[in-house]
Amino acid sequence: MLELREWYKSTHSISPLASALDMTEIMEAYWHLASKRYIDNCCTAADSHLLSNLPPLIQDKMYELLRDDEQLKV
Repeated sequence: MLELREWYKSTHSISPLASALDMTEIMEAYWHLASKRYIDNCCTAADSHLLSNLPPLIQDKMYELLRDDEQLKV
């Protein structure tokens, strides 16, 4: 297990001796990924909020309209 950890660290992590340019590129890539993930999560939360609350409201309004004969004539 330790060998696998050392291999992963040597191939996928930034060493303390890495250049500032390397670190900047990695941080920029992380920022782009994190911001896209945040936007996706916001859209998903808004979508689930709308999809969970809107249909019952529409259904209630439709029942009101169906019960009111004057509204059906319009």
